Amino acid sequence: MSRRNRLLEWGPTSERGPFLSSVGLAALVVAVLLGLVVGAGFSTATFGAYNPSWDGTSEFVGLAERTGTETLVTSDVARYPTGDPSRTVAVVFAPRTGYDESETERISQFVQRGGTLVVASDAGAGAIPANELLSNLGTEARVDGRPLRDEVRNSEGPAMPRATNVTDHPLTRRVSEVTLNYGTVVDPGNATVLVASSRFAYLDVNGNDQFDGETNTAEEPRSFPVATVEQIGNGRVVVLGDPSVFINAMIDQPGNRRLALGLLEPHDRVVVDYSTRGDLPPLRIGLSLLRQSDPLLAISGFVAVAVLGAIARWRA
Repeated sequence: MSRRNRLLEWGPTSERGPFLSSVGLAALVVAVLLGLVVGAGFSTATFGAYNPSWDGTSEFVGLAERTGTETLVTSDVARYPTGDPSRTVAVVFAPRTGYDESETERISQFVQRGGTLVVASDAGAGAIPANELLSNLGTEARVDGRPLRDEVRNSEGPAMPRATNVTDHPLTRRVSEVTLNYGTVVDPGNATVLVASSRFAYLDVNGNDQFDGETNTAEEPRSFPVATVEQIGNGRVVVLGDPSVFINAMIDQPGNRRLALGLLEPHDRVVVDYSTRGDLPPLRIGLSLLRQSDPLLAISGFVAVAVLGAIARWRA
């Protein structure tokens, strides 16, 4: 076919140019919009509910949704139910800062009226805001903060102890062990111990990542509590010495998924509280605001219809 025939087949270049330019522009706009949506709807934050990477908790949140429970991810403690929260469990992952007085009061009312609160604390400095919350709630349990290691019963190394002593309790009825990842221990006070380490575990008191029990009696091996539960008013507070038990990379380690199900399944509603972390993507925050505000929902619907109408008129 000659060059002239090819030009006739495709039509004048003056007509092709704008058409191809429009297609390219449209593709670019779509790509940019998709990038913005993905960036605004997902997170890279550690323990983030919308972080699908190894250190996120998207699998835990998905597990809650798959159990049939109503799942709410929020950065506002005002979303805690105030009526009858007895069928609700709220989970706090590794609080970064303390709750203010009004926030603490809201959480306290939730527990006092029958709600279940799970506080999963980091080791190290992360134990400070967790213990502040626990103190204000009136619990006996406190997070120790020092790293727990086990040279014998572990998964992939001493920093990942396998806590093999599990109490017969409704929350742990299907759990035979729990696998930690750079976790710490819980000083129970009068709280009920749900899970404890093996007798080979020790606290790395001097933080040198090795066992010094032969010369340092403070690192003498014994079984340490890593999860507790206690009654507070009509509700209960569960304290866990490692939030990474439920991250995506750890949820399928021995016992962890069963522990998650034991905490989630008895309840009709799950509240995942990130109010001290600020890890929620802006798109998720916007969608959450829409769901709780009928006027905003109506306005957004009107805007969507107007935009679709404008697009239809433009195409015509």
